[in-house]
Amino acid sequence: MSLPPRVDPFEAPDLHYFGAGVILGYKGSHGWEVLLAQRGEHPFLGYWSVPGGGRNPTDRNSLFTALREASEELFQGQDILEQLGRWLANDFEPSRMPIQKHSTPRGNSWRTYFLELAGKPPLDSFAIMQQEVAQIAWYHVGALPEQIHPCVMSSLEHFRLINGSAMRRA
Repeated sequence: MSLPPRVDPFEAPDLHYFGAGVILGYKGSHGWEVLLAQRGEHPFLGYWSVPGGGRNPTDRNSLFTALREASEELFQGQDILEQLGRWLANDFEPSRMPIQKHSTPRGNSWRTYFLELAGKPPLDSFAIMQQEVAQIAWYHVGALPEQIHPCVMSSLEHFRLINGSAMRRA
C-alpha cells in the first residue's frame, strides 16, 4: 500500500496556508551568521529553512505564530524569548522585529521575522524538536548550504543581511 504524496501548502490549488517563522541572526567579527533548521519532514524534507510553521486558530497574529513555532522547534515548547534572554539586546521589543511578507497567487501567506541577537548562543543551548527539525546550524550568510528553502535567500536580502547592514525598525 502506498501513501498519497504530501502536498506542499504553497502549491496546493485549493488550500490556503498561513504560517510564520523567525530568522535568528548574529553579527560577529566576520559578518552575519544565521541559525537555520534542516527540515525533518515534508514539505521540503532535508532543506534548510527558518524555524516556523503554520498558524493555529488560537494564534493572535503572525508574530505569535512565529514565536510559538520557533519555541516548539528550537526549545521543545519553552518560550524562545525566555530561553534566548541572555543573548537579546537590552532594548529588545518583539513588536519591533522587522518582518517580510511572502504570498502566492493562490492565497497562501508566510511571514518571516528577524530576531537580531546581541550574542551567539551555542548550539547545545537549544533543544530541538526532532520530528520537525533534523538538525540546526549557524551559517555565515556568505557560506549557506546548497539545499536551502527558496524564501530564505529572499528574507536574507530583505533584511539586508546580504550586501548591507541589518534593517532595524524604529
